[in-house]
Amino acid sequence: MGKDKIALVVCFCLVVALVGFSAWLYVGARGLESKVSDLQTKTDNLEAQNAELSTKVQNLTWTLGNLTSGLNNITFTKTDQFNIASVTFFGTSGVADNAINMTIQNTGSSSWTLTNTAQVNSVTGLTVISIGNRDALNCTSGKSINISITSVGWISGNQYSISVNMTDGTKIAYTCNAP
Repeated sequence: MGKDKIALVVCFCLVVALVGFSAWLYVGARGLESKVSDLQTKTDNLEAQNAELSTKVQNLTWTLGNLTSGLNNITFTKTDQFNIASVTFFGTSGVADNAINMTIQNTGSSSWTLTNTAQVNSVTGLTVISIGNRDALNCTSGKSINISITSVGWISGNQYSISVNMTDGTKIAYTCNAP
């Protein structure tokens, strides 16, 4: 084989190699272009998700602000609590003008006021007065009030259900036996 033929074969091989390399570059570039397109799509999707999350965060921030504002407007309710510290039957058994004296402690968080009527067993409308201060039937938190339920004809040994009401309708009830 002559030098010319060898040169021609070498040139042919180089051309084939260049065509193959060009094809490989073209295919690689197309694959790379496809990957860039995929990355762009994923980037666009992430940006859309980020915008959606940003909107949700703004909505949550707004909701949290409203909840916090609402909590500032909550008022806690008072608690009316009491304890019957003592009950004394005043007078002599069987006398119509007898009285029942009670000491009621305010163990709640707020003041309360008693109405001026009571019920003993089935007798309603009995008068309640404050001992020591006949005009004051209110009791502040942590204090006690001494009251007298008048005109009770109690009889020794009998059981008595006593109830007085706060002005808000709360009933203070106590059952005991007369001495």
